[in-house]
Amino acid sequence: MYLHLGCNEVVHLDDVVAIFDLSILETGKAAQDFLAVAQMEGKVTDLSQGRAKAFVVTRDAVYLSPITSSTLYRRGRFFSRRSLSLRD
Repeated sequence: MYLHLGCNEVVHLDDVVAIFDLSILETGKAAQDFLAVAQMEGKVTDLSQGRAKAFVVTRDAVYLSPITSSTLYRRGRFFSRRSLSLRD
């Protein structure tokens, strides 16, 4: 299954490592450092058009999303459960 991140961008759920609320950057030094390194390495894609609410870490990239982390998480959980029930 796939997760829609905004601006017509989707990623495979199996590739998603973590979903973070952007507010973590206000207090989390490790998150700030991680995002700074990812930007230096050219791995950050800004889908938010300056209105980022979350960032999604995948195996190969980091996406700044205009969709809240809670909504992304719920979407991912919904599709994960649905995928599991389809396998039964």
